[in-house]
Amino acid sequence: MSVISPADIDRSSAEANRLIRYSLQLAMLSKLLGNQLISQAEYTEIRQKLMNKYGILSEITIPSVYQNDI
Repeated sequence: MSVISPADIDRSSAEANRLIRYSLQLAMLSKLLGNQLISQAEYTEIRQKLMNKYGILSEITIPSVYQNDI
């Protein structure tokens, strides 16, 4: 059986917080795009900057509910 140290918990918690912050910012960015307050080009540029800032190498994307075909 493996023992989890407090340092492991702190690392795991910090990683979770980082991903939550990234997810919240990405959600707000998607909302701006959906409300047509930014262009697709601006969205792509800002998303890439967020990915770099939070160390996200790639993401699995789900089609936005804001697409015009709804």
